[in-house]
Amino acid sequence: MRLILEFTEFSNMRLGSGDSVPQSTHVDNPDLSMDGFSKYDANLRDSLNRLNQMYMNINKSNTAFNLRSGEVVEIGDLLNIKILRIFPKDDIFLNIYFTFSLNEKEYHGYINKVNGTNPSVHSEIFRDVNIQGGQEWVIRVKGNLIKVIKNWMSPSVGSYTALKDIDVYNQNTGELCLVPENSEIKLIRVVGDDSILINFSDVDYILKGKNYYYFNYYFSSVGNSSDGSVDTTSDIE
Repeated sequence: MRLILEFTEFSNMRLGSGDSVPQSTHVDNPDLSMDGFSKYDANLRDSLNRLNQMYMNINKSNTAFNLRSGEVVEIGDLLNIKILRIFPKDDIFLNIYFTFSLNEKEYHGYINKVNGTNPSVHSEIFRDVNIQGGQEWVIRVKGNLIKVIKNWMSPSVGSYTALKDIDVYNQNTGELCLVPENSEIKLIRVVGDDSILINFSDVDYILKGKNYYYFNYYFSSVGNSSDGSVDTTSDIE
């Protein structure tokens, strides 16, 4: 920075008016001006305004965008939903941990109190800086993940193989019995919201409590191999 000592020197640098130098309508050296126009700053402000407008539009939409690829992210693009673990939250509720893929990238997540009245979904995809989606998109993704996993927890009628020893109750006597690992059973129907009627060795048994929710984690459909991690590629809307 140069110190200007005299008014005449100030005038000679065309920064103002003087007796011998006419008033200048512009500054020869922009670095000497106060808050002068800068093309770089103007372009930067325009770019930030455009990005802000894009973000506001995305936040109002029901879709998301992959900022890296520039593609729209549809809910149906969430593939290969796989249950990893089921943990009891307490004596009543369960937490389900799962993975899914989007554009060949795997994400982890979990549902807190999946069997409660207000389950909540948490996933790293909602913190991915490359995925920008509106609030409606986030709500739809969470709702569909809950729907798919709850449908998986409600098994279909058919034949299954036990992947481990399972406690069951005799339908007629209420006696606690054991279905040994690798035994074949038939699922007859779902009874209520927390019980499953099965047939093992021509005797009807009831699966209830946590065993009801763990059914597809403990049993494999006959003809399908499974290690307990069940691929849930049900339709996502």
